[in-house]
Amino acid sequence: MKKFIPCFFTGIFILSGCASSSKDIGKAYVSPNRYKSYSCEELVDEGKYISQKVESLAQSLDTESTKDIAQTAGAFVLVPFTAGLSLGILGALEGGDGPEAVEYARLKGEYDAVYEMAKRKKCRL
Repeated sequence: MKKFIPCFFTGIFILSGCASSSKDIGKAYVSPNRYKSYSCEELVDEGKYISQKVESLAQSLDTESTKDIAQTAGAFVLVPFTAGLSLGILGALEGGDGPEAVEYARLKGEYDAVYEMAKRKKCRL
């Protein structure tokens, strides 16, 4: 029982440091008014550009998330056998959401703002 408790909390700590997959990242609010001066053609072009950036970042975030899951699985295998080295193993895990996740959320919000402004202006998408 004494070994179970530290391993349990170590597991929770490890999982809390994992990078999120793109589907788990919400969008930041961006006001559609930011795009008020854009023409319909500019809105369509901006939407395409943002969409490409979102797709690229999603792939990067999903790769990082998969890598973190593999590292976490490895740590769960090693931690019970290396009780004294648990902190070293935890320190080796990168994990967590970084600037890419923030950028991804912002771009998703921008895409929605562009789409909303295009609807307001009755642009053909």
